Amino acid sequence: MPSNLPAIHTNPTRLVIDTLEPLPGDRKCFRMINGVLVERTVKDVRNEAVMYQSVRNVDQINCASAFVSVNLETMASEATYSPLTRSTGL
Repeated sequence: MPSNLPAIHTNPTRLVIDTLEPLPGDRKCFRMINGVLVERTVKDVRNEAVMYQSVRNVDQINCASAFVSVNLETMASEATYSPLTRSTGL
């Protein structure tokens, strides 16, 4: 399979950003928003896609952080601390 084809699991927003990257910012671009075709410039769509991607990344980081925090609290509450005892061999 050619390496220039996108992987199936690739983020669609990342594909938009990568596709628009080499294009001039003042070029006319169309985007579907809630079923309405809207005319924009490449620069506008690229900036909106980057902002959406950034917000999505922050949301994923917050979700992962909450997950780790809950697991850490669970592990801390389950942990029992007992003093080490030595075997004297007697």
